[in-house]
Amino acid sequence: KIIVYVSQSQNTPGTLGDSKSNTWSVAKSGNSVNLRSTIFYCDNPTVDAAHTFTLTGTVAATFPSLSVTAWSGGGTGVDQTEAKISNVGVSTITPTNSITPTQNNELIIFSDITAVAGVAATNSVDSGMTLLHNLDVVGANAYGIANSYKIQTTAAAIQPAYTWTPASETSCVIASFTAGTIASDDVVAADSITVSDSPSLVL
Repeated sequence: KIIVYVSQSQNTPGTLGDSKSNTWSVAKSGNSVNLRSTIFYCDNPTVDAAHTFTLTGTVAATFPSLSVTAWSGGGTGVDQTEAKISNVGVSTITPTNSITPTQNNELIIFSDITAVAGVAATNSVDSGMTLLHNLDVVGANAYGIANSYKIQTTAAAIQPAYTWTPASETSCVIASFTAGTIASDDVVAADSITVSDSPSLVL
């Protein structure tokens, strides 16, 4: 399974594509006034060592960043999801409600977007999540991005939070999947409405 978290502007999620013509589904998407968070996933993808990913926005100023992770094991589809938005400057965000996986050993993905320089230096996440990708705003080109994961060994409620300074507008999404072991990962900030990167993804 490949899971891609996209942080971007605009109210409508961009269209995710890749160099292997895989089919992408939206696990969860949520937006504040200016910032959108979306988790995409693809079950049983076709992959290779030169795999690239493209996010195409519906307006010229999308400013996307992408966090790409590949996972082996587990089932198909997405289990539980939730989102939260903040239209004002805040220093923490957590999903509106907790999610409770239906099975033990589910993969939890928790991601957020920020819009102020300096956040990445202080960004942290709780609830036993592992911060996998943490990228600051890149000038006027790309929004900040944070992506974390956890293997939830027991099917119990979880409601993690990101905390940072300085304050920023933000939105976050969380999803659980019946997948287990990370195979590869990469993160990239973009400077146009189309972004591609070439992580080596081996499932």
